Amino acid sequence: AAAPLQDWSAIFITTGRQPRVHLSFENIDLANGILDIRMENDDPIAGFQFEIFGITMTGISGGEAEANDFILSGSSNMVLGFSTSGTVIPPGSHILSQITFSDYDSGEICFGTDPINNIVSNIYGNSLQTEWGDCADSSLMGDLNNDGLLDILDLVALANLILDDEFDSNGDMNVDGQLNILDIVQLVSTILG
Repeated sequence: AAAPLQDWSAIFITTGRQPRVHLSFENIDLANGILDIRMENDDPIAGFQFEIFGITMTGISGGEAEANDFILSGSSNMVLGFSTSGTVIPPGSHILSQITFSDYDSGEICFGTDPINNIVSNIYGNSLQTEWGDCADSSLMGDLNNDGLLDILDLVALANLILDDEFDSNGDMNVDGQLNILDIVQLVSTILG
C-alpha cells in the first residue's frame, strides 16, 4: 500500500510515539515576577534542564519537583532539577516548579531551543522526547488599556469585557480561557500587591 520510492523522496522511520513530555508557561505574573512551569508527562522524570529567555531568573522552587525532593538550581537563564535519592516526578499533569524573575525585557518569554541545554531525562538517563510550549504573551497581564500600569482603569475595562460577553486573553488573569469575577478578583489582588 506504500508509494514506491522516487527521486527526491525519502523514507521516514519512526516509532510513532508522540512526545512523552510537554512543558508550558502558566500563571504568569509580570508585575510580581512569578511564573509557573506546567509539566504533562507520560513517563517518570528523573531530571530536567532548560533555558528560559526574555527574563532574568532569580529563583526556582515548589511544585512537583520540590515535593519529590529534587535539588533545584538555576542561573539567570537556565534551570536544573534532579534527585540524588532516586526519587522521580510521577506521570501526570502538574506544576513542575515556580520561577521568580526580574528584568522582564517586554518581549516574549520563551523556552530555549538548543537540544544540548533543553533536556528532560527518564530514570535511565535517556532524553525523553519533549514538546516545549509556546512563548508567553509579551503584554502585562491585566493591562487592558495598554498603558504599562495596572489600575482602576484596567478593572473598568475588564468589567466591561465581561458584561459585553467579549474575550481578551490579557484580562484572563487565571488563564482558564474565560473572563469572569475570578479574573476581576485576581486583578484587584495584583493591583493591591
